[in-house]
Amino acid sequence: MSMNHIYLGQHSNQRGSQLQAWIMANGIDPALVPHESVAEIHGSWITYVIFKIDYRTKLRVIGDERYEKEFLSVPLVARPEEFGL
Repeated sequence: MSMNHIYLGQHSNQRGSQLQAWIMANGIDPALVPHESVAEIHGSWITYVIFKIDYRTKLRVIGDERYEKEFLSVPLVARPEEFGL
């Protein structure tokens, strides 16, 4: 089983557009992904860090004066190569 790392940091060029399209094609909300984040692809799963959300209020959870983060895994729907990544 191979593992790939995809840098999810903000890009303002064509790669940024490709990255945004890939993230959304895999059902990931780009607004929840912190800047300077990395997604890991493990077989048919993507694991990445998101801002922790209080789903009752829809607000980011703040702890120790910063936003809390948590890991999330989702099925890999679209491979990065399909988007030129």
